[in-house]
Amino acid sequence: MTKQSYIFLFGTIFVLFATSINNLLANPWNEEATDSLGNIGTVHSNREVHSSLHYDIVKLLLYKSGIPLDSAETIARYSALVDQINPKANYPYPTSLNNVSLADTFPSWNESIAGTERGGLHFNLMHELSAQYWHFAYRDPNDTISGPMVYGDYPVVYNSDFRSPPYFWRIPLSYNLSSIQNWALYGTGAAGMPDPLCPDTVFYFNNTSQSYEPIPPQSLAAFGMYLHSLADSYSHEHCMVFDTLRSHPDWSDECGLSYHSHYEFSYDTAIYAMVHADACIQAMWHVIQIYKSIHGISTPNLWVDDNNGYEDGDGIPDALEDNYNGIPMENFMEKWKSPSSVDFNNDGQINHFDHTAWRIWLCNSETQTLNLKIFCEGPFIGTTMTSILNQKAYIPLAQPFNSSPWNFSGLGAVAMIPNDTITDWVLVELRDAASPAAAGQSTIISRQTGFLLSNGNIVSRNATTPLSFNAPYIQNLYVVVRHRNHIAVMSNYPLTKTGNIFTYDFTNSSDKYFGNANGFVQLSPTAWGMCAGDGNASGQIDLDDLFNSWYDDAGESGYLKDDYDLNGNADNNDKNNWLIPNFGCVSNVPN
Repeated sequence: MTKQSYIFLFGTIFVLFATSINNLLANPWNEEATDSLGNIGTVHSNREVHSSLHYDIVKLLLYKSGIPLDSAETIARYSALVDQINPKANYPYPTSLNNVSLADTFPSWNESIAGTERGGLHFNLMHELSAQYWHFAYRDPNDTISGPMVYGDYPVVYNSDFRSPPYFWRIPLSYNLSSIQNWALYGTGAAGMPDPLCPDTVFYFNNTSQSYEPIPPQSLAAFGMYLHSLADSYSHEHCMVFDTLRSHPDWSDECGLSYHSHYEFSYDTAIYAMVHADACIQAMWHVIQIYKSIHGISTPNLWVDDNNGYEDGDGIPDALEDNYNGIPMENFMEKWKSPSSVDFNNDGQINHFDHTAWRIWLCNSETQTLNLKIFCEGPFIGTTMTSILNQKAYIPLAQPFNSSPWNFSGLGAVAMIPNDTITDWVLVELRDAASPAAAGQSTIISRQTGFLLSNGNIVSRNATTPLSFNAPYIQNLYVVVRHRNHIAVMSNYPLTKTGNIFTYDFTNSSDKYFGNANGFVQLSPTAWGMCAGDGNASGQIDLDDLFNSWYDDAGESGYLKDDYDLNGNADNNDKNNWLIPNFGCVSNVPN
């Protein structure tokens, strides 16, 4: 969405064209972050112009739905490119048709779309710019997926001489896309009076053939375009209903572009479209679930919790629900709708001009993943760990760190143990500090539980994808791993970042551990891990673990604090092989 009213319907067309381009080059804005919210040209976004609604939100929803990150990136790019065509060689339409967007918004992207242009030099009889249909999508009142129009079933006709129903092309009742053209001008959603030069075929740039080809139905590009138009049906609804226009001419009776230049999805809840933010993003979540079902994608969602007491069981995860309890910033949706809490542009104050970067950062931080690997000494045999506790069905469905000394009350429960390679639960902490020695408890920025697999990888509760985190950090990230009866360890080096993936492998070198050698153990000539034997979880292995812990469990079976080899039994093997040999082991994790 553009910043200001750059289309004046009176005056010379060529002057208007130049003015529009100059304004856009000077002030790039994204879809919902308009001049009330601030320019997105910050160090927190690697693109000068893009939409945090059509790109960042779409990519996040796909990722949290279990769509592979590379596919999520591709779909999100095509969603954004409905607005920003990113023309390549031999572009099939006059680029003047897209004069309300920058000519080359994403120079590093190979993707391009032709046929969803937002403007041009050709007007219909209402002085509307042609080729606007993709951005003005009507939602059917009976559509339980996308949701009906809020402001009315059909728009109020401004001038019936130039309108015929249904006015706007229609979002399909389900994800179908058997024909791209059936979405818009030549199907059941046919719009009123298009200009004869309006594009009637939508192309994508085939990077292999280096040519433009019609977008295939059911493709990633088609789905990205669908999600864009679904979102627009919310963000544009107010002006669509009250103006019946497919563009935003500043002479119009209601919209006049200023609605989008000042208010679209602003965080001021008094603004028209903000009340649609929840429904818009939730509708996209619903459609993505349908997409997964149609395409046989069985990867579990990463956002799974729907039990906060607000509309539980509706298929919308808690992260995307504002429960309107008066307490802001409780989850992703509430943060996204709230003012920034960070001075992103470093001007000494936190205000509207930090907000777009805030939204982009929120989305990016939710896709930051942790690739962590570590071994526990007790179950380690050869090159991997056993999963005997899992085989015996002793691993609890709820995380075991909700009592002293961990006192972790965060989420951590599953309906069933998701696969047979799980060794046990672990608790992971992230610390933001200048050095490992300075990474005390006060530097903790994130804590979460995960599953430790037999190969040493730490994964999320679906046992498939890595952990993710969304806490901001300023200096370096250090990771602490805790197990209920092994000595906690911390990384000696900051986590390595590639893209949005942070990586640390504790298993392949002794220098990966912060502190002296009493805080970890060599398991083989090429492997290192956590010391077994801390039954009372005091951070050191000593006589207290023997007399005040092991003796309590000796001879028992189950999920036991003194079962150091994690085979479901507390016995002399645990005492003689792990506990007594490890007397003197002490955690080096800073307090």
